[in-house]
Amino acid sequence: MMKDTTGKRERQIIIITILILTTVIKLVDINKIYRTNEIETVALEDVNLTVNKGEFLSIMGPSGCGKSTLFKLLNGLIFPTKGEYYFDNKKIDKNTLQDNIFAKNFHKRIGYIFQNPDVQLFNATVYDEIAFAPRQMNLDEDIIHQRVNELLIYLNIQHLQNRPSYHLSGGEQKKVALAAILALNPDILMIDEPLNGLDNKTRQWFKDFLIDFIKANKTILISTHEQELLSLPHSRIIKFNDEHTILN
Repeated sequence: MMKDTTGKRERQIIIITILILTTVIKLVDINKIYRTNEIETVALEDVNLTVNKGEFLSIMGPSGCGKSTLFKLLNGLIFPTKGEYYFDNKKIDKNTLQDNIFAKNFHKRIGYIFQNPDVQLFNATVYDEIAFAPRQMNLDEDIIHQRVNELLIYLNIQHLQNRPSYHLSGGEQKKVALAAILALNPDILMIDEPLNGLDNKTRQWFKDFLIDFIKANKTILISTHEQELLSLPHSRIIKFNDEHTILN
């Protein structure tokens, strides 16, 4: 005798996917004031920001609103006048970065490309520029050579490897600065005005690179006023105002 299943409720398996967000950067009530000859200049005011692993954030706002100051602070190049900065739940300040082992790991995990990359290029040749950071990490020279060559090919700058960086165009310098950062395989990449000074071909290449980088589950923060970058698949767009703070 067949078992009657009429009227029985169908079982449904509901799969619930819970996205666990991992916070890598947290800013709490950050203020940055520059003091020169008793004159105070506010660069950041009451900035609160959380960045999670794998996010792609664009920081937008008028010139002089604090975008570049924010990036320098996140990279440990300057410190807040007031407030707290946490990286992977570790407070970042002058005392923290005096620990050479921690500081080396911190700077390895965060890559920063300046708006004008020529200020961060100082080695004799492009090859040495890309190899510089891995050498500072005491990597084996064979591994360094392989890594540099892979990046030269990936960025299509093999023909520049023996040239000094100061003889390169703005777009070429930006690619070299990017290669030097990627040589350390950072978890977080920060680029100040990524399309600044680039021709149309290089601009498109950079946009394609940003998409590929985010697909690799890396975290990206860019500072920009370029509307064309807003077409990329952002997690969030953060806007600064003239008062040097983030708009809610």
